[in-house]
Amino acid sequence: MERQMLRRIGRTTLAGAVSLFCVLHAAHSAEFKKWRDGNVDVIAIQGDLQPGDEKKFFNVALSSSDAIVVFHSPGGSLLAGIEIGKAIRLKGFSTYVPDGMQCASACALAWLGGQVRFMSAGGRIGFHAAYTKGTGQPTVSSSGNALAGAYLSQLGLPNSAVIYITDAAPTRMQWLTPDDAQRHGIDVKVLNPRYADNGKGDIGGEPTAGAAPRATLWEHNDSVVYLVSKGSLREFYYRHVRPVMLEAGARPGSLLFRGHSVNAHYSGTAFLFSRRCGQIQYQVSGPILDNFQRVVLRGKAPLVEPNCRVGGYRTDTLEFRLLNTLGISTATRR
Repeated sequence: MERQMLRRIGRTTLAGAVSLFCVLHAAHSAEFKKWRDGNVDVIAIQGDLQPGDEKKFFNVALSSSDAIVVFHSPGGSLLAGIEIGKAIRLKGFSTYVPDGMQCASACALAWLGGQVRFMSAGGRIGFHAAYTKGTGQPTVSSSGNALAGAYLSQLGLPNSAVIYITDAAPTRMQWLTPDDAQRHGIDVKVLNPRYADNGKGDIGGEPTAGAAPRATLWEHNDSVVYLVSKGSLREFYYRHVRPVMLEAGARPGSLLFRGHSVNAHYSGTAFLFSRRCGQIQYQVSGPILDNFQRVVLRGKAPLVEPNCRVGGYRTDTLEFRLLNTLGISTATRR
């Protein structure tokens, strides 16, 4: 049952968000909706952010221990965007802008609050300087930019990112690209739901030189993980960690596998988790199967004794199944 619920994240989270956004398309002020999808809450935000909307978000998010916040908004109140972003970071939520959706201005500031930030290849995230309008043309607000800069610094973003985010004039928009994100130190996982791993060095084709890594979501042993790909490099990280692995010491963002994809075959290092002994490495390898929808890795996992010494080995299998719609992956340990 848990496995079926996890698969629903890949099948319905995006579809549900897009459907909801279509229903709310006439709304001007922001709407906040939440639903449960497998083992994670999805909070959808659409429309213009207004002063006080941060309180609406607090009320919606308060009861959630883990959530993905999905955005489709042209912006709005600077303070509302900042406060929503602070709440997202405090709760440890992830943020996501799906294909065909836009998150700009104050919305983009809120999106930056994600503990893990996702954007689809067809999603748009835009930044510009804070401004006041009054009766004339928009005028850059020094105090607004100071507030935005302080918030961005609290998130741990470098100075180059702060300048990039606040540099565009109020009448312009700086649309985020994966290359710009990498260049300015903005950590973002770019999801491409149109492609699985084609086994030729990257998801959806060969990357351009210096391109930012792409990410997809997969299922693994009742946990959800994401696969980061750049060139031939492949890295699986935990996104949603099942309770037994939490007890063993795994956390969201913990590395599960690092290796390379060559000729539709993975090889590299897998990691066991032990609260007493820490992470333990061993070598695994295996094929990409089912039209690039599944990866099965096998190796000899060490049997670790209470004193952290290796007392033997066992054959271990890690199976990863692509969650097609979102393009994020999960891995399964047997």
